[in-house]
Amino acid sequence: MTASTNTQHATRNTQHTTRNTISVVVPARNEERTIAQVVERSFQAFQTLGCGGEVLVVNDGSSDGTALEAARALGPIGTVVRMQRGGNVAAARHFGARRALDQFRAIDPHHTWLASTDADTQVHPQWLRRQLRHAEHGIDASAGVAGVGGKEEGEI
Repeated sequence: MTASTNTQHATRNTQHTTRNTISVVVPARNEERTIAQVVERSFQAFQTLGCGGEVLVVNDGSSDGTALEAARALGPIGTVVRMQRGGNVAAARHFGARRALDQFRAIDPHHTWLASTDADTQVHPQWLRRQLRHAEHGIDASAGVAGVGGKEEGEI
């Protein structure tokens, strides 16, 4: 798979939580109606932590305006990458995770937190805080529940 980066490539805010640099990977295919909300909620999650981070949207072969809406929502502080051929959500998530980790190569991996959510998910503003509580106790990975179809996290 090849990728091209849109012109909205961003500068990353280098503020950290005590322990982490955070990157949120959002695989998206034909999600022009929902992508802006998941991007905004990711930024809200950074605000609740009092830190910055990166949101990386992987446009997985969309035939609608997903990439344009993602770029608008991200503004100058995020990245949209495009997979030339649509694969599946797991392939897009993996592609985005590799891209994010490559960007953080110079940073100690023990200080990096990689999160992911789907483009049609309604994450709670505290979702990253909840994950990072686990990281503070030495846990390397965390999975959670998020809302879909207009329902908030925990209502499913």
